[in-house]
Amino acid sequence: PDAVKVLAERIRAEIGKAYQIGGIECWVSASIGVSLFPTDGEDADLLLRRADAAMYHAKAAGRNHVSFFQRAMNDTAVERFEMVNGLREAIRSGELILDFQPQVDVATERLIAAETLVRWRHPSRGIVSPGEFITLAEDTGMIVDLGEWVLRNACEAAASWTQLPDVGVAVNISARQLEQESFLESVEGILRETGLAPGRLELELTESFAANESMIEALSRLRQAGVRTAIDDFGCGYSSLALIKRLPADTLKIDQSFVQGITNDRRDVVILESLVRIARGLDFQVIAEGVETLEQMDTLLSLGCTRLQGYLLGKPFSRESFVREVTRPDALWRLAIERPEAWAPPQEESNSS
Repeated sequence: PDAVKVLAERIRAEIGKAYQIGGIECWVSASIGVSLFPTDGEDADLLLRRADAAMYHAKAAGRNHVSFFQRAMNDTAVERFEMVNGLREAIRSGELILDFQPQVDVATERLIAAETLVRWRHPSRGIVSPGEFITLAEDTGMIVDLGEWVLRNACEAAASWTQLPDVGVAVNISARQLEQESFLESVEGILRETGLAPGRLELELTESFAANESMIEALSRLRQAGVRTAIDDFGCGYSSLALIKRLPADTLKIDQSFVQGITNDRRDVVILESLVRIARGLDFQVIAEGVETLEQMDTLLSLGCTRLQGYLLGKPFSRESFVREVTRPDALWRLAIERPEAWAPPQEESNSS
C-alpha cells in the first residue's frame, strides 16, 4: 500500500502542475480512489466499483486527495447508488417540488421577483433539501436534466401569475448547463412554450463559475436574447475587479454570509458597503439575500442596498400558495416595510435562499 500511495500521489502532483493555454496559466486537480487486489476484491469489476467509491470519498473530503477503499465506504456507495437512481426517477415521476421566495425592492415598496428553490419529496426520506442532491446531480451529469425540469416548471409557474404580470422569476443554473451548446435554444424554446416574456426570467450563476471566458460568452448570448442574468454569492469568489467589470450580468446577489454579521461586526459593514458601491458603480442591480431582521434591513438600506430577500420579507412558498401569500394585505414583506404598531417580525430561522 505504501508504494501505491507514493505512486498515486506522484500522479496527483503531476496532474496538478500548471500549464499554458493561449498564454493563460491553467491547472486542474485530481481526486484519486484506490482499491487493492486481492484485499478489496478478486475481479476487475468489483475492484473498479470499490476504487470508484474511494474516489468519491476523496472528493467528499475536499477534492485533490488520494483515498484508499475501506469497508465502511460500501454503505456510502450503496446509499449514493440509491440516491442516484432515486433522483433519476424523481425527475420523471414528479417527486420534485418548487418553492418560491419573494424578492422585494423596499425603496419602491414593490415585489419584484421570486427565487426558485427545488426540493425533493422522497418516498421514504421525506423532504430532501437541494444541498443533499444538487452536488450528486452535478457529479453524475443529471444536473442538465434536473436544471431543464426546474427551468420549465419555474417558467410555467411565473406565466400563471396573472395577478403579478411584472414579477420575475429567478432560476439557478449550473456551469454544466451553460456549457451545453443547445442551452440557449432550450431556454428560448421553454419561454415560447410557456408564454413567459424573456425579461421576466433571470438566470443565476455563482461568481466562481461565471468568472471565465466561456461562461462570459454564454451569459452574453442569454442577455442578447432578452433574458436577465445574475451573479449569485457575489463576494465569495476570487474574481478580480478587472473581470467583474466585464461580467455580462444585470444583478449581483450579495451572499448572506456578509448580511448575517452586519449588525455586530463592523468589518462586515465595511465589506458590504464596498461591494454595494462597486456593484452600483458598474451599473448592476444589487440584491442582498438572507435578510432575517429589521436591523439587517435598516443597515442594508443605509448602505444603499434596497433590493432584499430573506425570511424577514417572506419564506419560500409553494407554487400553489405563492400568489395568495404575497398579495395578502398582511404579507410579511408589506409588514416589514410598513411596520405597523404592535407588529413583531418573525423569529430568526435558517434562511434557505
